[in-house]
Amino acid sequence: MKLSTLLLLVTIPTAIGTPIVTQGGTLIAGQGLFTNAVGATTIDFNSGVTPNAGMAIYSLVNGSMVQGNKSGVYASPVNDTTRYLTVDPTRSAFITFNQQMSYFGFFASSLDCYNSISLMSNDVTILSLNGGQLAQLGGFSADGNQGRGLYVNIYASKPGDYFNKVTFSSTGYAFETDNHSFEAATPEPGAILTIGFALAALVYLRQKKGLAISFVTAEKSKQNP
Repeated sequence: MKLSTLLLLVTIPTAIGTPIVTQGGTLIAGQGLFTNAVGATTIDFNSGVTPNAGMAIYSLVNGSMVQGNKSGVYASPVNDTTRYLTVDPTRSAFITFNQQMSYFGFFASSLDCYNSISLMSNDVTILSLNGGQLAQLGGFSADGNQGRGLYVNIYASKPGDYFNKVTFSSTGYAFETDNHSFEAATPEPGAILTIGFALAALVYLRQKKGLAISFVTAEKSKQNP
């Protein structure tokens, strides 16, 4: 927890918000770590096709979805023999959501300091983390060790933390991730109550207006038989 708190104080503008960053997931044999967030949607890349419609649209350049190892270029995340996403100086990955999101999680492995992830809302950066900060969260060094990895969870703590775009980038070889998970933001209880009161007031005013019109019409009928 101290690592997470320090991380947030260093990387997040207080005017925007304070997303909560944690580590922790469930290991599935041969597929790496998965989110523990109940209700989240997960993209594991195992189908060989990235989403290009619906809630999340992936934009990949130069075939960033791979499997196995390529010496000096990319390496499978620890305990993961399936397809995964990799980015490097020649590749990029953007995820665009069709609504504001309140949670994003991903499995990261063999981290290097030159790896980077950013969460944005309408092109305004909400949070940026580099490989060194992610590795620190897991309690190890960002030295590219292929035997180390962690599942990163990013939660919005307030509406100002909501985001609709995630960018993975790297200035070196490479940034390997898998099992992306996300969850849409929902209105806070206070906001739901406010909307409810507003709708009730609108219905009341419309009904009152209807009665008033009927009354005036009736009066005119009496005066002008």
